[in-house]
Amino acid sequence: MNARYELRVVELLTEIRDDQRRVLRLLEEERRPAPVDERAGKLLAVIAEHVGDRVFSSAELVTHARLAPALRFAIVESFGALNARRIGKWLRRVEGQVLGGLRVERIGADALGVAWRVCRVSDSETHVAQAGARCLA
Repeated sequence: MNARYELRVVELLTEIRDDQRRVLRLLEEERRPAPVDERAGKLLAVIAEHVGDRVFSSAELVTHARLAPALRFAIVESFGALNARRIGKWLRRVEGQVLGGLRVERIGADALGVAWRVCRVSDSETHVAQAGARCLA
């Protein structure tokens, strides 16, 4: 009976360890930057065209998209709907990455949400570490 008990304890501990490893792998995958692809760069370019260098929230972007057909089309094509939460999650994933000479910067957050800004990055800085690139004035 004692040997069976010890064997079961070892089995349970092994299951726990394997579960922990799976959780750690999932967390690592979430921390990886979103892949830089052509669609992300095009969407960011459309957003930049409409907001310029102004600070915005994802909710404000959705409100603006209701009045700007090109922006609305780009967002719906990317996310399936004008959904501020999806846009906010995407902005968080691409934050700091240079996409077509543009980079998303998190400016701050308050009770209303996160404030974002899209800035242009010089060609010479796009090859340096993504987060190290500076916005052009």
